[in-house]
This record gives sequence, C-alpha cells and structure tokens, in this order.
Amino acid sequence: MKQLALYTAVVLATLGGAALVFSFPEAVIMFLISLAIAATIRPVLEALTQRGIPSGIAVLLTFLVIIVGMAGLVWSVSALLFKDIGLMGDNLSILYDRMWATWPHGSALQQTLIQQLPPPEELFTALAGEQGGALVSTLLGVTSSSFGILSQFFAALVLSIYWTADRIHFERMWLSILPVETRARWREVGRDVETALGGYIRSELAQSLMVGFLLGGGFTLMGMPYPTALALFAALAWLLPWVGGLLALVPILGVGVFIGFPMGIVAIIYTIAVLLVMELIIEPRIASRRQYSPWLTVILLMVMGDSLGLIGVILAPPLAAMIQITARRILQEGQATLTPSSEIQSARRIAQ
Repeated sequence: MKQLALYTAVVLATLGGAALVFSFPEAVIMFLISLAIAATIRPVLEALTQRGIPSGIAVLLTFLVIIVGMAGLVWSVSALLFKDIGLMGDNLSILYDRMWATWPHGSALQQTLIQQLPPPEELFTALAGEQGGALVSTLLGVTSSSFGILSQFFAALVLSIYWTADRIHFERMWLSILPVETRARWREVGRDVETALGGYIRSELAQSLMVGFLLGGGFTLMGMPYPTALALFAALAWLLPWVGGLLALVPILGVGVFIGFPMGIVAIIYTIAVLLVMELIIEPRIASRRQYSPWLTVILLMVMGDSLGLIGVILAPPLAAMIQITARRILQEGQATLTPSSEIQSARRIAQ
C-alpha cells in the first residue's frame, strides 16, 4: 500500500509540475536550471572547502570559472558556426544553379521536380524582396530567441548562487514543515537526491561535450564541410534519450551523400564509431547504470517540449530522473522506517 501511495504521489506531483510548466514556463525554466546548476557544482565546492578555502570564496571562484568558460565556449562556437552557415548558403546557391543546368536534361524524375522549382534568378529576386525580408526576420527571431535562452540561463546561474551560498537556510525552510524527530533523516534524503541528480547531469554534460569535441575535431581534420554545425547538432542530440544517436546521424548522412565517396563514408563510419564508444565504453565509466522509467520521461518530453520547445526537451530527461531518484529514496526511507517495527513484532511473537 505504501508503494501504491508513493507512485500515486509521484504521478500527482508530475501532473502538478506539468500544470506549473503551462502556467509559468519561464519561471519554471529558471527554477529548474538553478537547482540543476547547484546540484551539479556541489562536489567542486566541497572539494575547495576541504582544501581550506572559505565557502564564500569557493562559491565565487566556481561561478566565475563557469561564467568565463561558458562565455568563451559560446563565443568560439558561434564564430565557427556563423562561418559554417555562410559556407552553407554559398554551397546551396551553387548547387541550385547546377540543378537548373543539368536536371532539365536529366531523367524523367529530375525533369518533373525541376519544373516545380523557380529559376535561380526568380528565386534570388524573391529572396532579395519581401520573402527575403521575412527570412531575415525569421533568422533574427531565432537569434533573439537564442539570446533569450542564454539570458535565462545566466539569470538561473545567478539564482543558483543563492541556493549554493545559503544552502543551510533553505534546508531549514523546507525542513520546518516536518516533525522535529524526522528532520535530520529527511535532510539526508534531500542531500542524497541532490548528489544523484548532480551526478546524472554531470555525466550527460560530459558526454555531450565529448561528442561535440570529438566529432568537430575529426570532421575538421578530414576536411568535412560544416564541421561545427554538424558537431553541435550531434552534441545537442546526444542529450536526448533513446533517439539521440540516430538524430545525430541524420544531417551527417545527408552531407555525406552530397560529398560522396570516400569522405562521406569515412565521416559516417567515424561518427558511428564515436557514438558506439560513448555508449559502450565512456558512459558506463562515468555514469550509473541505474535505469529510469521511459514512460515518465516520455510524458515530460511531450509536456515540456510542447510548452518550452527545445530547452524543454533538454530539461525533461534530468527532471524525470530527479523525480524517480526522489521517489526511490523516499521509498527506501519508508522501508527503513518500517523495518525496526517489524523486527520488534517478530521478536514479540518469538517471546510469546
């Protein structure tokens, strides 16, 4: 019955969280990211304080390194990404001209398809006119949205400083609603959940960064076009459960088909090799093999993806993991609480 009550509570909490996401999406994003950041950097802070560094200075140093590192990473990746986007536009223009030069005299399928497309001069004129303005507006909207996400992240980073610097105060606040005799035990439960969640997030981030650097470096060395764009897409796709590896392969397969043999085949084989190494060798060494329920993750992916977009899809798996870690830890605590009483009853029966 206690397990049933616990599962019911988890479902109700998930539905309540979904309602909050729909009602206050930006506030929910900021709150979740701040908690995730605080849980992720906790071991670093503890290591610094154990070396004799005051806690306040350790917090400032840690967050300074995070901010500088994130700013440098975003700056360098953005510069390379814009370069890839410019090259992609030039290549698409050349490819379109080549299609109109060859397809009208090609196979029946090519002739049928090319008749449905505007000539190059009409297409470029349209892009330079109102349609081009709409395209620029769309790109500016995407850019502003990206900057909005980054601003939310840095705001959550500032908020996580308060979670981290005043951890004891916030613990006392939520523990004050519990009976006095159970507060110490539930404080340990909360810290265990934070430790498990931080380990999960650090593992996922480390794997994503490794995928990005390995693919970006490999594609650059082999002369693959658009190395940064392809590597960035693969790194973000790797954060998604189950289908991340397959999604990472889709644009690489597309580019590989166009550039042909042998570079395309080599790039595809290299990508598959990197993803297999990550899945079979790296991940078991840096991540726990604890399995999480796919159903809760799917529900959160649908809810948060619909309301928050890409960032909701990225936040859904760690949120599902946090809910399940919390439920398991509470269940373990409940079983540990019940064990002494059952042992006492058994001893009484034996005595009688």
